[in-house]
Amino acid sequence: MFGLTGIELYAFILFAKVLEVAVSTLRIILSSKGEKIKSSLVGLLEITLWIYVAAGVLKNMDKDPMLAIIYSIGFTLGIYFGGILSNKLSFGNVKVSAIVKSKDGHELAIKIRSHNFAVTVFKGEGMHEERHLLIMMIKRKNLHKLIELLKAYQNNIVIDYIDTNIDYGAYGIFKK
Repeated sequence: MFGLTGIELYAFILFAKVLEVAVSTLRIILSSKGEKIKSSLVGLLEITLWIYVAAGVLKNMDKDPMLAIIYSIGFTLGIYFGGILSNKLSFGNVKVSAIVKSKDGHELAIKIRSHNFAVTVFKGEGMHEERHLLIMMIKRKNLHKLIELLKAYQNNIVIDYIDTNIDYGAYGIFKK
């Protein structure tokens, strides 16, 4: 395959399969964020890699069964590195919710706003006392900064977040 043999061939297949699966992860993320053209172009790269690598492995697997094992390991590592890639690229937006003691809700909202994050505050009831629910819509790349800000303010805060697609509005975050 491509004039490679032995350890060089194994390394090539491993690297190419890791790259293909990581690219697949990127395509799925782009597609879920509504990036049709970008995800299509990434998909072209993904399928091209898959065709060449899979064909090479299938063609030579009867002579060298180790190719199938290397291919499988590449797939597994590709999933792992695709997850890392997903976190590093920080595509899209997230909705962050924080539950705090009611006495701290408005003060924390002011602090959050002072860091240029928009926040909406709701009153709620916990098991033993009133709580405030703070909702923030932010770009994923700012998630770590916001979570650190929240954790520094109150040690028993409850924080969760979820990927979201914003269709319209969201102070400072606009769909193009």
